[in-house]
Amino acid sequence: MNTPTFRNPRPAPPQPSSRPSPTPPPPPRPAVPEPQPNPQGEEDAGPITFGIQIRLADALPEGGIEGWRAEIEDAVAKENLEEVEVRRRLARRIEQELNAGHGNCWLRQPEIADAVAECIRASHGRRYQIRAWAVVPNRVQAVVTVLQGVDVMALVRQWKATTSRDAAQRLDVDPREFWDRGAFVRPCRDETDVQYRIRDVEFLPVNSGLCQRPRDWRWSSAHLVPGEKPNGAPGGNPGPPPGRRPPGA
Repeated sequence: MNTPTFRNPRPAPPQPSSRPSPTPPPPPRPAVPEPQPNPQGEEDAGPITFGIQIRLADALPEGGIEGWRAEIEDAVAKENLEEVEVRRRLARRIEQELNAGHGNCWLRQPEIADAVAECIRASHGRRYQIRAWAVVPNRVQAVVTVLQGVDVMALVRQWKATTSRDAAQRLDVDPREFWDRGAFVRPCRDETDVQYRIRDVEFLPVNSGLCQRPRDWRWSSAHLVPGEKPNGAPGGNPGPPPGRRPPGA
């Protein structure tokens, strides 16, 4: 008897699929970068108020700041105080030395002080608003609100370049030796800080021993001529001497 042989059925030929093959997804779009703020001052940025100090090239002894810093750091280390105390003590020491009147004090000459004051006030109300200013024999201090798009450092450089050329002609000196190369420019934290700095600036002649009242100093926004308003800073009354500042001011 023959045994039947079983064979695997031949597979059916593949039938065309009624569904089309899926289309591969398109490559992802490149990410669009978020708009970044313009460091020079974008349109939606508000004005900023700065405290500014510019001193003459010889207003402080050469190497004085480095030496004072080393002394203060040693003292602070022995007292086990924080680093912020170094900055506070150094700032006080620099202020004391500036008030001592080192150097030639070229800004003591009325015609040079007048020229510097006029330069500072020249663009008030257009490029910036002067909140307070004072010219004393060895330095200039100001509180300035910079309008949108104004570079405050470029403004300071312009003040220095213009006034140094004029002073150099009067004094027969190199204009590069008139102002110190640096400048102190610090933004104010808030309106309270602005008011502290305004009072500091307008009491600068008093603290320097040049007059008894801010209104008596001719080269200052606090100066009052009978029947006139303060120069350069509309509505800027000097007020009482500033009290103790909050920490870090």
